[in-house]
Amino acid sequence: MKHDPRWCDSELLETKPDGSEVIFMKAAKPVIPIVSRRQMICQITSLRNYGGEGRHLNIATSVEHPSKPIPSGMMAEVRATLECVGILCEKNPNGAGTRLTEIKCIDLGGSIPGKVISAATDKQGKAMYEIFTILVEKRQKGEIWNNKQRKL
Repeated sequence: MKHDPRWCDSELLETKPDGSEVIFMKAAKPVIPIVSRRQMICQITSLRNYGGEGRHLNIATSVEHPSKPIPSGMMAEVRATLECVGILCEKNPNGAGTRLTEIKCIDLGGSIPGKVISAATDKQGKAMYEIFTILVEKRQKGEIWNNKQRKL
């Protein structure tokens, strides 16, 4: 997840027979002492040319994995739940460029102060722009979304 600044640590746990991947991710520890670090395990499926040429859809949801039990104890990391995520990347129908549509529902788990939630929400748009910019650069260099690298 080097392209996503929200996740500082990630690990591919398994590749399923259908090509989907099970990934363990940890978010950076918030600077607020009373907020625990979040982690999640999700299964991600990538559908290339979904619904038309050049439309790529990524869908994901939380799963559990025997290699990563849910942490417990005082100040332990909190397991977030990714109810569902859908990310559609396609050519911009209104002109040049690419359009990215993301729909997600995430339960961060634990207790989080309202000010922290507000600050994270404000930064979300900037983070998505950074991610998208990195993805576009990698695509232009041929580093990602190369059908020869991964078949579905």
